[in-house]
Amino acid sequence: MKRKKLLSSQRGVALIMALMVFALVSAMAASVMSYLAKERDVIAQVQETVQLKQQLLGGEAWSIHAFLQLNESSLTSFDRSKWLIEQKTFPLEEEGDEMTVILLDRQTCFNVNLLANEESAEQGYQQLKRLFSNLNQDEKLADQVKDWLDADQNITGAAGREDEFYQAFSPSFRTADHALVSESTMPLWQWDQDQLSILLPWMCLWPQAMGTNVNRFPETLQKALLPDMTAEQKQTLNARLDSAGFNNVKDFIGQESVADHNLKEADWRTNMAYVDAFIKVTLGERQMSLHSRLIKSNDGDVRVYGRSYGPNEWLLSYFDLPNTDLADDELEAN
Repeated sequence: MKRKKLLSSQRGVALIMALMVFALVSAMAASVMSYLAKERDVIAQVQETVQLKQQLLGGEAWSIHAFLQLNESSLTSFDRSKWLIEQKTFPLEEEGDEMTVILLDRQTCFNVNLLANEESAEQGYQQLKRLFSNLNQDEKLADQVKDWLDADQNITGAAGREDEFYQAFSPSFRTADHALVSESTMPLWQWDQDQLSILLPWMCLWPQAMGTNVNRFPETLQKALLPDMTAEQKQTLNARLDSAGFNNVKDFIGQESVADHNLKEADWRTNMAYVDAFIKVTLGERQMSLHSRLIKSNDGDVRVYGRSYGPNEWLLSYFDLPNTDLADDELEAN
């Protein structure tokens, strides 16, 4: 009798142990399945990210080709389209998926990186002050730009700001003391939003000086770079620009309206050297953006000299682009 009770008790313990082992194995299995599900999600996201990046690089390749084939004489006038060269939307394989490409002229603007070069800093500083003044902004803002770019800690003019000013912020930071590579730095200057909205599009960040494009030379830049031109000379120059333009720099420098300004050939060119491409790809619920900076050499080759992934709508918002629904044909026709 006692033996039967003992066996019954042992069976009960064995059953409990079996149930505990089963529960443990079930928990482990559920954990493994959950891990595998998460791993599948991660792999799917990685694959989708790779696909997005490949699509973006495809848009970049299209932008390079478009820049190579660009017929500048057929571009919409600067007064109408400003810096916009082309804006296209391409449908992709799945319904709702698309790629948008925007090309911006970054030659028709002032190269602020001149102020980072000792040899060109003073001339560039004076030109930048005139540009700001022409845009009805305080020319003293140029003091701050010069201090941000130059290598010393000497405060420029009445409104200059060196490290001491920026170290008062939290978190603190210092001036760059070298040429700029991204517009994302500019909000650190603590300008009013209205000031930044007006001035940012007119400031270029060239990695090397390639000269101002004389065939796309709006009056705002004319006043900054050629301040001594008379009204008659401006009229003569603009009449030439509105008609045939200039085939070469020597033709421009020898033109009656600028012949007495002692211009240097190296400071001018007759075509675009810099274009920025903004590419956005939508795949399902995911989006990814790429900002590619393109440069065309004097031999006509186009290469990428800067590339940054991430949202860029904040930068595009400064360029007063036309409605995205504007037909591509309308841009090309004008």
